[in-house]
Amino acid sequence: TPDGSQVWIGGGRSVYVASPTTDTVTTTISLDSVVPPTDSSSIGKIVFDPTGSYAYVLVSDNSATDLVKISTATDAIVGSVSVGDIVQSLAISPDGSTIYVSSQSSESVSVVNTASLTVSSVVYTGASSGLDIAVSPDGSQVYVTYSQDFNGYQSDVVVISTATDTVTTRIPIGAYYDVLRGMAFSSNGSTLYVPDAATNVVNEISTSTNTVTGTIGGFQSPVAITLDNAAGTAYVSNLNAGNGYIAVVDMASGAITDTIPGFDYPGATSIATNHYAFNGFLPPVSAPPAINEAHAGQAIPLRFSLNGNQGLNIFNSGAPTVQQVDCATGVPVNADTLTDAATSDNSGLHYDAANDTYTYVWKTDKAWSGTCQQFSLGLNDGSTHTVTFQFK
Repeated sequence: TPDGSQVWIGGGRSVYVASPTTDTVTTTISLDSVVPPTDSSSIGKIVFDPTGSYAYVLVSDNSATDLVKISTATDAIVGSVSVGDIVQSLAISPDGSTIYVSSQSSESVSVVNTASLTVSSVVYTGASSGLDIAVSPDGSQVYVTYSQDFNGYQSDVVVISTATDTVTTRIPIGAYYDVLRGMAFSSNGSTLYVPDAATNVVNEISTSTNTVTGTIGGFQSPVAITLDNAAGTAYVSNLNAGNGYIAVVDMASGAITDTIPGFDYPGATSIATNHYAFNGFLPPVSAPPAINEAHAGQAIPLRFSLNGNQGLNIFNSGAPTVQQVDCATGVPVNADTLTDAATSDNSGLHYDAANDTYTYVWKTDKAWSGTCQQFSLGLNDGSTHTVTFQFK
C-alpha cells in the first residue's frame, strides 16, 4: 500500500494481506465470488490507487479475466469488470481515475474508468504477448512491452496517448527472442528503464523523444526493475538460469554496486513507498479533466494539503514544470517544458499551519494568452499532480 502499512500478495484464489512489521498474514480475501474457481484460475498483478483506499486485482480463469476493486479499509470487494481473456498486467494513472490492462492474446489494451468500473475504450496495439504496462508519472502516456510484434517479429515498446487512447509510436528494442517484462520510470518521468533478458542489458528510453538513448550492461537475464529514486538506486531481478539474484545499481554511474543472492527465478520486485496524502488542488482551482481559466501573466495560487507539515523541500528535481497542451485534446503541443525560477529557493512555496495547507504561487507568462498550459507538481515521493489552465 502507498503508506507502507500493508503488503498484498496474490496466490491461488485469494489475496493475502500481510504486515511488513511482523511479516505475518493478517487477512485472507477470497475472490471465488467474482470468477467461479477452476483448475487454471489464478490471481494476477495488484495495484493501488494513489490514496491507498482501493486495490485493483486481476483474477483469471481459463476463459476470462476480471478486474476486481477491493476496499483496503474493509477488505470488501466493491465490484468487478471483465477485461478480456489472457490478461498479463495492469497499471493505474497517477490520479487514480483510470486503469490500463494489457492483454497477452487479443493485441489490445483495455481502458477502465475506476469510478464506474466500466471499460471506456479498447486500444488495438497490433502486437501480441504484451507482458508489462506502465503509465508515465505525468499521466500523458502509457507504455506496453511486447516480446513479439507482427512488424518483422521484433520486440518493442508500444506508446499510447492517454488523451486520445491511440498508439502514437513503437520503440524497437531487439529481435523476436528478446524478452521484455518489466519497466520503471525515473522520478521526473524523463527516462523509462526496460530490462531485456535476451541481451542482458537495461534499455534507457527518453520519454520526450520515445527513443532508446543508452543501455546499462552487466546483467544475467534481467526481467524486472524497481527504482529507489530518492537514493538514486535501481534493483534489477536477474533469472540467471535458476540461480537468480537482485543486482543493486547506482543510477548515476550505471555501475552494479552489489548483488543479493538466494533466489531461484525472481520475476518481479517492489519497493516500500511512503507517499504523501495529497489533497488538492483545492478550490477555486479544479483538478483534471476540468480546464481552469485565468488571465495570462497573473500569479495563480495553487493550494493543496499533504496531511501535515512535510517541510518545504517537497519537490522533485526540476519540478514543478509547465507544458503547453492542446486545449481540445490535452495532448502536449511540443516537448518543451518550463520550470518556475521560484523552485530553486522555494520562494514560491508556503505552508499555513492553521489550515494545514501548502500554497505554491505559479508565475504565469503574458505570452501564454490564447493557449492552454498544464502545470505539473512533481513531489519527491515520486508522485505527480497536474492541473490545466486556459489563458485569456
